[in-house]
Amino acid sequence: MSTPSTEFTKRSRKPILPRYKLKKIEFLGIQLKTGYRLSNLLAVPLMNATLAVTNFYFNIGIVFMLRDPSSFGLKESDLTKTVNNMAFTSMMF
Repeated sequence: MSTPSTEFTKRSRKPILPRYKLKKIEFLGIQLKTGYRLSNLLAVPLMNATLAVTNFYFNIGIVFMLRDPSSFGLKESDLTKTVNNMAFTSMMF
């Protein structure tokens, strides 16, 4: 009876298709490696754009909330100082 370690066969790491037959994707002068799609390339800038738009609308909403007399009721001079401090401390470095 053989042990499980002797029955193990190592898989071949060769690709199914040779590299020269795989389709190369190029977008705006950027050549993608094999196995990557255009969605992988576009995911990073689209995530940054989504975060920037969300941050913009959140900051505008904060201004109206701080100005509302029923919530915080800040004066104009205090409002600008507070919003500037909040925007600076919330920046992603």
